[in-house]
Amino acid sequence: MKKNIILVTSLLVLVTVMGVVLFIGRETKYEVALKLFKALDISVENINDDEVIMVYDDINNKTFADPLTASLLQQKAEEMEITEATVNLNVAEIYEFILGGKYTNLISTKHITSSQISAINKGLSYKEIIEILGNTKDIGSGLHVLQYAVDDNKILYLSFADENDICDKSGSDLLMMLEDADEYIGSEVNTFNATVINKTNNSILVSCPTNESFDIIYLNVNESTVISFADGSEATFDDVENKITVTISDQILESYPPQGTALKIVIR
Repeated sequence: MKKNIILVTSLLVLVTVMGVVLFIGRETKYEVALKLFKALDISVENINDDEVIMVYDDINNKTFADPLTASLLQQKAEEMEITEATVNLNVAEIYEFILGGKYTNLISTKHITSSQISAINKGLSYKEIIEILGNTKDIGSGLHVLQYAVDDNKILYLSFADENDICDKSGSDLLMMLEDADEYIGSEVNTFNATVINKTNNSILVSCPTNESFDIIYLNVNESTVISFADGSEATFDDVENKITVTISDQILESYPPQGTALKIVIR
């Protein structure tokens, strides 16, 4: 009888200890899961604890198979105004872009007014300025270069290394930095002005922030592409940089960024 009592007592102790271990393990995972949600800036207000852990496991295991995970990430993408850009991305890719932060070329160019800029005080951090103007496309590489379309005919480029850096310019100073969008539509179909962002062996990535169809596009440059300077003299692909006027074909691949073919490039 005494042995039975000892055995039962031992089992109770073991069960209790295991229960505590399991409880602590679950609590620890929940805390880790909360950190992930915080990093993604996703609220858990309407999600129960089990769902928080479930989504965490789905992302941590890189399965991205749970519908709730997809729903939460898509909602966050919509908040970041990258809805159109995520149409052709899978859940894992959307997660990577969200985790990468607000500075991505997947966000559409924000359209603002000059009055919004003029209200900016000197001495604000770039983070504070962005909170005023809104998130927008980052066309920089290494250094952040945020691109805003102003009054639909000008462009503001806001450059900084870290969002916590202080901007030494007032709204009036920033207005002096505006560049003409110069969104020229020529007599030829699909002709517009653009700025070259990047160039590879046979393609260019150009920015055209006030274009109605897209604000950035990859253009294939082939042997049939006619390249010249503004005065009409012949140029080569090596000369293509900065401001250009480009005529593209009607066929545009609906990827992100979209892809097309340059028929004619005039270096301005």
